[in-house]
Amino acid sequence: MSTSNQTKETRQVRIGKVSAGIQKYFMNLPTIDLAGTSRTPADLIATLQRALDAIKQSSNAKAAWRAVVQTERNVLRETSPVLRYIKAFVISKFGDTQDSSQTLEDFVYTPRKVPVKKVAVKAGAIEQGLATRVARATRGKKQKAKIKGTVAPKPSKDGTVAPAPAVKPGS
Repeated sequence: MSTSNQTKETRQVRIGKVSAGIQKYFMNLPTIDLAGTSRTPADLIATLQRALDAIKQSSNAKAAWRAVVQTERNVLRETSPVLRYIKAFVISKFGDTQDSSQTLEDFVYTPRKVPVKKVAVKAGAIEQGLATRVARATRGKKQKAKIKGTVAPKPSKDGTVAPAPAVKPGS
């Protein structure tokens, strides 16, 4: 059976059972020949016990590490809002422009970058805005004031359309 894909728990159980088997069946032998090396059963049991101790020690170390990592996460969860508040305070105190970049660097913050639009982009935006106004037939405030609505003539009871009343300019 290969030991490369076993879990730690499986390996621990297997080593324990091998150790128990040696104690049960081979303790009466003076030596056991393994891969050209003679070893006593007590020596084999001691080797297996060292492996069990190492597995237990690494499991305890992993559990302790996980506890420390969880403590770190808890502390960082508490610290994160404080860092955001400090950044907001520093920016409100010194600003986030290029003029305050040296002060912000002391806090490891960077100033806000000013967006730079190219002239061609600005010209294209103006042309597009004018084309939209033409397409929608939108007018300015003064142009809208000059436009007066006309009342559609209402049909009379006999079915003829009465002429619209005349609107005097300026009223």
